[in-house]
Amino acid sequence: MLLDELYAQSRGGKLAVQPFVYVFTWNTLAASAAAQQVTTNISNDADFIVRAVTGKAYSAAGVPVVDPDYLIQFQDLGSGRNFQSATMHWGNVVGTAENPYMMPEPWLVYGGGSVVATLTNNTALAARVDLSFNGYKVKYLSGYSREEFIRKAGLWR
Repeated sequence: MLLDELYAQSRGGKLAVQPFVYVFTWNTLAASAAAQQVTTNISNDADFIVRAVTGKAYSAAGVPVVDPDYLIQFQDLGSGRNFQSATMHWGNVVGTAENPYMMPEPWLVYGGGSVVATLTNNTALAARVDLSFNGYKVKYLSGYSREEFIRKAGLWR
């Protein structure tokens, strides 16, 4: 699958892989508010593989929101693909630093693209929210292309 191919091609000198984190920040997610979007741009220099999703919310400095009642949706603007079929509860796809949500199969986002994360706050408590995509920047080397990687990894295109 994707990670097997990533590691094989990295060992073979066809890919350069760098651990990296992309961050989404809502400062401030309004209380009982309609959906609020934050866009994160993926660098042009490399594709990005999302391996895990983590998040944290604070209602005030040093005061964490223990079990946020938020709805979330992700969309890859570069490909137009949604991460899920509908908006879903935060707890279904967002983990913590101690217990990250590990994707069943990592998600490849093309370099130069953007990902929009949309949050809806179902509570009467405003919060600062930080969400992170933890994974790898991937650079293609030695004439190796994204298309070849996608084909060898068996990814849907």
